[in-house]
Amino acid sequence: MFFAGVDAGYGFFAPNVSSGFILEFKTCDSTGAPAHLRWLPDFTHQESYIRYSSLIDAFQDKLIAEDKLSEKQHLNLRRLNAIMRSIATSMLAADESTDKIEAAVYLYHFPSLEMFRLSDKEPSLLFIDQLIISAK
Repeated sequence: MFFAGVDAGYGFFAPNVSSGFILEFKTCDSTGAPAHLRWLPDFTHQESYIRYSSLIDAFQDKLIAEDKLSEKQHLNLRRLNAIMRSIATSMLAADESTDKIEAAVYLYHFPSLEMFRLSDKEPSLLFIDQLIISAK
């Protein structure tokens, strides 16, 4: 139920409000050691942030079990992977010291109203998917 947001704070007021997604980009050097952790790519225009925030909601489709996907949903997952790969590839091109980027999708999981009442007020991140893109 928490994927739909029903058990979270908004569930009482708007039952179909889902949690938000976040993309994480971990850059690694040639030794494999993490160099930087980024949540947003570098944008040159303010409009890019708006488009990016709209795009993030599309990652809701990654929650469907792979064995239950229709052909259209399979194509949509390939599109989402291509988007993640494209962002990571542009980050690789912009930083010569980066050898690989681990791009991961997370879902914010907000505490239920009961857990919130018991003092668990911080959201957690639930891992959804990951792509690793190498420079070579």
